Amino acid sequence: MSSTRMTAFGLMAILSATGAVFAADPASFFASASPSSNPDSNGTTDVWSLTTQGNDGGAGDFQGGPGNSWALYSYGSPTAGEARMDSNLSGGSLSVGQTISIDFANRFIATGKSVGVSLLSSGSAVLTLSFVGGSASGNYLFTDAVYTERPTGIGYNFETLTPFIVTRTGDSTYSASFHGNQWTGVTAGAIDSIRVFNFQAGDFSDVFSNNLGISAKPTAWTASGGGTWSDAGNWDAGTPDAAGASAVFGASPAGAHVVNVDGSRTVQTVLFSSPSSYTLSGTGSLTMAGTATTSLISATAGSHTISVPVTLTHDSSAVDAAADASLSIASLSGSGTLTKTGLGVVHVDALSVGSLSVVGGTMSLHSDSLPRVGPATVSVINNLYIGSTGGALGTRVYNSTLDIGTTDLVVRLTSLAEVSDAARGGQNGATLFGGAGLTSSVAAADANGLLRYAVGVIQNDIGGSTVYDTFDGVSVGLTDVLVKFTYFGDADLNGVVDDTDFFLINNGYGNGLTGWVNGDFDYSGTVDDTDFFLINNAYGLQGSALRAGGAVPEPTGMGVLALAGGMLLGRRRK
Repeated sequence: MSSTRMTAFGLMAILSATGAVFAADPASFFASASPSSNPDSNGTTDVWSLTTQGNDGGAGDFQGGPGNSWALYSYGSPTAGEARMDSNLSGGSLSVGQTISIDFANRFIATGKSVGVSLLSSGSAVLTLSFVGGSASGNYLFTDAVYTERPTGIGYNFETLTPFIVTRTGDSTYSASFHGNQWTGVTAGAIDSIRVFNFQAGDFSDVFSNNLGISAKPTAWTASGGGTWSDAGNWDAGTPDAAGASAVFGASPAGAHVVNVDGSRTVQTVLFSSPSSYTLSGTGSLTMAGTATTSLISATAGSHTISVPVTLTHDSSAVDAAADASLSIASLSGSGTLTKTGLGVVHVDALSVGSLSVVGGTMSLHSDSLPRVGPATVSVINNLYIGSTGGALGTRVYNSTLDIGTTDLVVRLTSLAEVSDAARGGQNGATLFGGAGLTSSVAAADANGLLRYAVGVIQNDIGGSTVYDTFDGVSVGLTDVLVKFTYFGDADLNGVVDDTDFFLINNGYGNGLTGWVNGDFDYSGTVDDTDFFLINNAYGLQGSALRAGGAVPEPTGMGVLALAGGMLLGRRRK
């Protein structure tokens, strides 16, 4: 075994109390420098250590590949050969609320060999992102203190540098992201160093890394109770208000604490780790921004509220709540992907994001008091993903929940089959609407008594024509999937059970059709007596229309069908 010191690219120094994440050092910064003549760019003493073993000289490093990165190669004989680079974190171990990121990519990897990035504690890996050649899962694997080589669902990504980002959210908890996917879990110790490795990957099977960065240590709220955000005396290291800043609301005296957000504040991470509740309120707002590619709002303990508007500027953002924690946010908006992680509940009253991925616990949306007065709340998203254990549609088992309350959805890009199956999972649990998947807690509360409400899912397409031009005031097209909190039996999602709906279920029954729009209101895959019971029951018990306000909308395509032949099949099947 041999070990040499090299500068490569260094970890970031903690340069100010603003909490900013500083631009990471590129691999090219020290392409020709030596440790003695040119120390780390930010004045730290931490440099990379290159270690090779075996391979008869067939292991080492070079600069090249995507982004002119630092690369590790390992090939030849014996088979135990390996090349790895290690560096200690500047300033000791990663603090709660602190983030580390590194761009990572690889070429084709030989069967049974691996490349990856590990975060270490006292020399032992506690978090690892790896790619194993020829693995049955065919994708990147993620390992922490609980999971060993957990498949991520992220396929092979040839030579495309992608940030691997880890935030320490508690004494032994973390949040990590890669390729827009987000995970939370447990580490086995404090993270104090990082390693990039290539284990005998083969000829031209290199691993690339670049742009390593670490955020400044976060700023913690120290005031006993409430106070004003802009008052530097309420924080341990000045007011957090800059791109990349981290604000931590930690241990505090028992009771409720109100923080007055007195202006437009910018942070990248907001972390609640106190069992005592915090409320961020006032006339201001929060903007989540920074040089890392993701932002995070996390609650690891207690129940907390953000009542000021929150704007997301990253392509990828996450909201996280641990199993014994909850988080309520009044307004959350952005154009990127929002991922809900953790086993707890995150409630968002007004949600407007590009795509939504719920991969842990429950995310809940706005609920009106019924009967509804005024317009319905609607969220428009491109892609919707709700975590599951996989499997075919119709039998898929979901392990995460999106509770729409009384909110309606317009889903632009996810298929009708995928969204409908999530609704099947949510409706058909051990109790009605008690399953994981797509559900409504308002419908669940009514299910044990009147059995009126449900979550309806249709595509805005009837015979090649749009059902609606606008849905809850939102312009919609032929391929959009519409999701509505409504009555059982409301096949066309206009908020009432009427003659058109009875035509549609009779037509679906007579022609062996399926899907909500054809009367399969229990998502069983067939239109049967249960569905006729549900529509008849809701018809007799329905109250005011569950609509966007104004007159009951007439679906542009459904009305034509009902007039053409609706009454020929009878009003309703007894």
